[in-house]
Amino acid sequence: MPAQIVRHQITRRGGATLYSAILLVPDERGGFIEVRDPLTTPFPTPVIGERLTVVHPAGFPSLARIPYPWFRGGVYAVLGYVLVATVLELTGLG
Repeated sequence: MPAQIVRHQITRRGGATLYSAILLVPDERGGFIEVRDPLTTPFPTPVIGERLTVVHPAGFPSLARIPYPWFRGGVYAVLGYVLVATVLELTGLG
């Protein structure tokens, strides 16, 4: 589903500035709703005005998010590495 970045929500934590994209997402009644992407980044991306594809559960456009396949893959790779290292340590092979 296409959406457009309309602005960024700025959060300050421990001296760091974090940005969350605010998306304009079409709803099921033909209108639009604003949704905050759950991922925060240290830089304002995607750029305001950019149109991109978002994903959400059927019937719940308020749960829309930008898919980040590389980020998700990286998280799973780190978790897999930790699992393998733990198993090797517990079995005495590592």
